[in-house]
Amino acid sequence: MTTNPGNGTIKDPILIRNGKIISDIYTGTGDLLISGGKVVACGIAITLPPGRKAIEIDAAGHLVFPGGVDAHVHFNLPTPVGNSVDGFENGSTAGIAGGTTTFIDFVTPAKGQSLIKAFAERKEEAKNSRADFGLHMSLTSWKNEYNKEVQECIEMGISSFKVYLAYKKTVGVEDKDLVRISDSVRRYGGLLMAHCENGDLISFLQQKFFASKKREARYHAASRPPFVEAEAVFKMISYSEAMGIPLYIAHVSTQDSIKLIRRAKERGVKVICETCPQYLVLDQSVYNEPQETAIGYICSPPLREKYHNEQLWKAISTGVADVVSTDHCPFSLKNQKIAGLQDFRKVPNGLMGIEERLSILYTAGVRTGKIPLKKFVDLVSIQPAKIFGMYPQKGSFVTGADADVVIWDTNASFTVNSTSKYAKADYNVYAGMELTGRPLMVIQRGQITFEKGKFVSQVQGGFIFRNETALI
Repeated sequence: MTTNPGNGTIKDPILIRNGKIISDIYTGTGDLLISGGKVVACGIAITLPPGRKAIEIDAAGHLVFPGGVDAHVHFNLPTPVGNSVDGFENGSTAGIAGGTTTFIDFVTPAKGQSLIKAFAERKEEAKNSRADFGLHMSLTSWKNEYNKEVQECIEMGISSFKVYLAYKKTVGVEDKDLVRISDSVRRYGGLLMAHCENGDLISFLQQKFFASKKREARYHAASRPPFVEAEAVFKMISYSEAMGIPLYIAHVSTQDSIKLIRRAKERGVKVICETCPQYLVLDQSVYNEPQETAIGYICSPPLREKYHNEQLWKAISTGVADVVSTDHCPFSLKNQKIAGLQDFRKVPNGLMGIEERLSILYTAGVRTGKIPLKKFVDLVSIQPAKIFGMYPQKGSFVTGADADVVIWDTNASFTVNSTSKYAKADYNVYAGMELTGRPLMVIQRGQITFEKGKFVSQVQGGFIFRNETALI
């Protein structure tokens, strides 16, 4: 790849030539013209007006596609052992280095707190993000005043609302509130998201194992067996079907859940399925490693037996699974996860992945023939932008879209390190994994920010107003 002189600032037109473009409007060898931070044209043999100059980038032999959209991250998430280690600035930086230029995090109000106040606080907290971002609203309780606030959230750019069926002592909701939440989100045209695990069953099994002195990491997975997820998935599909509300099921990890989602889609239920890289390439055998390392893999839902991996890949290839997000929420192994060394219940739940997502999916999906290139780009960029009301501003090469572009080196092979330049965790669950494919260049709103493994400039990320959601 060659770049003509220029500093890649937002005022400079950029003409990317000869790349293999994978996008919503054109797929094939062609050119992409950017100016003023926006896409101007995408197609074959694009020419500049007479006398007009541009930075020209020869992308021959490389893929060119819209910047990744990670629809599920948790930066700076509070827990009893401290916040998740990646804040908005360094977490977004890691994302950009991996090809993700937009993400959606969460507002998580305390029970009874004003949604509007919580939104303002979280938006202020995210002001240092280096990538553009949206926010989901978590509904952790219910009071009648929330009806008006749900409507106000939608008017202020939040169109998706999350409920937790687990974590009953903190953010989880009971059925009576779930009914009210679902009805309110439906009434005002929002999308309901759900963390699907039966919290009461989990609590029972956790106490049972602990009382029997079964306290190692592997009992985290044993206390959250596949049926705990599937039962909650069935419940939420039932709510969606009965109340006529579109549903997004987060981080699906089991074949049991996939069967339920497939059947629901076949009978016309508006349900969207998300899975994550950890459920595609890792399995629960890691919980049998020495306890000091096994606790590093604790997440919820937990990693599963290997046969679930293949069923999730099949769900992706057949269109049952619609999105691959990360649920990025890492903690320090030595300073935070260690709190549960003698009690799996005390380990903060969460893994990393925002920097590795695209490379993992490209290596394990595209290069193995499990998914085609267009599906890859759909999963990581186009569809999350559409589902969450960012399209065509994001996830698109239509004229006028934000010029968020990844030029992808299909032959770049590397080994994942135990630590990252940008993310702050002191370990990585993907360490040692051999991956092929990574960004050669990342352009954000028309500015070249990352090139050949280094940041060359920086843009200020901004809040993305989302007033509509779209189902696939």
